[in-house]
Amino acid sequence: MEKNLKNFKTPFCFITRTPSTGRWTALTTAIKEGLIGGAAIDVLAPEPPADDHPFFDLLERPNFILTPHIAWASREAMQTLADQMMDNIDNFVKGELSNVVGDF
Repeated sequence: MEKNLKNFKTPFCFITRTPSTGRWTALTTAIKEGLIGGAAIDVLAPEPPADDHPFFDLLERPNFILTPHIAWASREAMQTLADQMMDNIDNFVKGELSNVVGDF
């Protein structure tokens, strides 16, 4: 993973949804070595993270943001959730399906 990060040219966006100590370590190294401009992270696995999580080495850097899994909590996101809930209730009352995952 770390070897692959060195092949990227800045700027670029690196997104991973797979929790992996190897990936976290590679991303930490890439930030420390200036291979990427920075990172903003909202979800760690497991939560809460262990005291020796590699991202804790980056907390004082201006190009690194780590939030406690709260990116969804903006006013806009909360309004979207409320709107979706009301739509789901309306659809349920009408006997219509909404936000269906899979075959039914």
